[in-house]
Amino acid sequence: MLHCTYGTQVAVLFGNERSGLSNEELKRCTETVAIPTAAVPSANPKDPLVQSSLNLSHAVTVLCYEVRCAFP
Repeated sequence: MLHCTYGTQVAVLFGNERSGLSNEELKRCTETVAIPTAAVPSANPKDPLVQSSLNLSHAVTVLCYEVRCAFP
């Protein structure tokens, strides 16, 4: 968990559900967070399982919850 004090300025970036953040956007970040999700069946027989993603609003909710728990 990233440790910071009250008053520290923090920017939180979210990528879209399909491709996330670009490599250029990630290079500008000092820290990253990934929310683990389960693999789901794919229609492609060569790749039977694909990593699922969260809806953006759900990802924002999970991260806000975690931040709130870290700073009660």
